[in-house]
Amino acid sequence: MRATISVTRALGLLTLAEGVGTQGQFQTLLELGCDQVQGYQFDRPQPTESFERTLADVAGGAWREARQLTS
Repeated sequence: MRATISVTRALGLLTLAEGVGTQGQFQTLLELGCDQVQGYQFDRPQPTESFERTLADVAGGAWREARQLTS
């Protein structure tokens, strides 16, 4: 992981770790300087409609406006 993150940074890119399932994995990635993470440690997969409701609750009006522009 360290080498991958180093090469990615040298190329000026952001790093994203997928499949983070434990607090220990998350902590290691933070210490290594990983930019973004996703996985069961944060949330379970969910149907589109459920995700959209969650996003609307978190982002509020900005999500609804963006949704209307793309519909």
